[in-house]
Amino acid sequence: PHNLVVVKPGTREKVGIAALALTPDDRDTRGRAFVPETGDVVAATKLLESGQSESLRIPANATRTEGVYEYVCTFPGHWLVMWGQLVVTKDVDAYLKANPIAATTPVAAAHNH
Repeated sequence: PHNLVVVKPGTREKVGIAALALTPDDRDTRGRAFVPETGDVVAATKLLESGQSESLRIPANATRTEGVYEYVCTFPGHWLVMWGQLVVTKDVDAYLKANPIAATTPVAAAHNH
């Protein structure tokens, strides 16, 4: 099983370690397993098995601050290798100029047109 948890900038490791302390019976207020009860979690899905899907809505006010938010699978042990970045910026061109490595990735390059 996997989930998708969006966390505040710089908190992926802290949230991943907190998830390791949870058992399958520990559920957050929305009934999701392995999602720590912390203000560092912006949004999260439930655990999904192969073939299942879920939509995730991120509240606009949760990512109002510019920064590099991360998304991660918090199933035990997965946070170390299953994660990515979500860049929140008002000026994409300025961000890409300041972070040229990001511009070489296919996704960033595709959105730079």
